[in-house]
Amino acid sequence: MDISFPYDQPGIYSLNKSVVFPAIVDGKNVSCEISEEALEQHFKGRPPPDYTKVEYDAAMLSAFEAARDRIETVAARQLEKNRGGACFLRPEDF
Repeated sequence: MDISFPYDQPGIYSLNKSVVFPAIVDGKNVSCEISEEALEQHFKGRPPPDYTKVEYDAAMLSAFEAARDRIETVAARQLEKNRGGACFLRPEDF
């Protein structure tokens, strides 16, 4: 299975409070997500006190970008396990 993660597309903070990032599996686009809980617990994705939505989004995206290599490694393992289907990473995946 050929899996890659395009770096030209940044993680996008979605409405369900996860960061969405793309993968390409055997030439097909696949959506991957990492939960806010995983970012907070494992990658210091914490906004400042009394944060605004913009600050919260920025904190989550910054945590994702800082740990992108590790997150993508775990996502690749999950993509292998689920045969290229979409993946959703939770705290227990790390």
